[in-house]
Amino acid sequence: MRRPVPLHWYLLLLLCLVGVHAAGQDPVTAPLPDSLTRDAGMVKRVDVTEIEIESSRKARIHRHYVYTILNQYGDGFSNIYTFYDKFHDLESVSAVLYDAAGHVVKKIRKSDLLDRNIEGMGILMMDLRVKTYQFGYHNYPYTISYEEEIGINGLFGLPSQWVPQPENFVTVAGSRLVIHAPADYPLEFRNYHLPEPEQITENKGVRTYSWELHARPVPAREPYAPAWFEREPRVSLAPGNFELEGYKGQCYSWADLGRFVGGLH
Repeated sequence: MRRPVPLHWYLLLLLCLVGVHAAGQDPVTAPLPDSLTRDAGMVKRVDVTEIEIESSRKARIHRHYVYTILNQYGDGFSNIYTFYDKFHDLESVSAVLYDAAGHVVKKIRKSDLLDRNIEGMGILMMDLRVKTYQFGYHNYPYTISYEEEIGINGLFGLPSQWVPQPENFVTVAGSRLVIHAPADYPLEFRNYHLPEPEQITENKGVRTYSWELHARPVPAREPYAPAWFEREPRVSLAPGNFELEGYKGQCYSWADLGRFVGGLH
């Protein structure tokens, strides 16, 4: 039986939308400031990733975003790519395409996505698969609202990076990463180039970590600047303790990972 979505996920999404609706504006059609459209190909209006770690073996990921595509440079972000394997159960997917006026052009569900395996990359055998969908819509601007939920059975596969501004032509109205974990769970993370540090709270044995990025325009072009990945805001994540098909391991050092791999048989 499919597990119901936890109430706090709906509350988090509601909080993201309240600020927009408070001004009588819809998150899909609310006017965007010039600072976020100037030189941009895509604007992240809303982008919320929430991870609930239940134990060293189980976790759940819920993601919701609203992207407005301004021109051909942002078209790639209208395409859906979501991955799964025997450790990652893609439980639900939905997406809606809106035109410039906020009218619904098309709705899709998980069953509409094309399923394919991952080939190449020098790997002879691979269980990872990808579900994809391309709207093929080019009447700018247009908006994609997307939502997915993934169950993880084997915490070795936590998302390794949260990158709120993935390209130098993407602007960010609001992006947020939230992780809930047992208070004694050793979550490993490191922040890079974020304007504000993580916020950590604890309530009834659950520790909550959150990171945010807001009102981020296209960065100024600088000759001979470091590569984008070296200077972009991001958070690296790793599970301190994990369990995969009954094998337990730690992720505090390369030596820890080596001992885990060496113990597989």
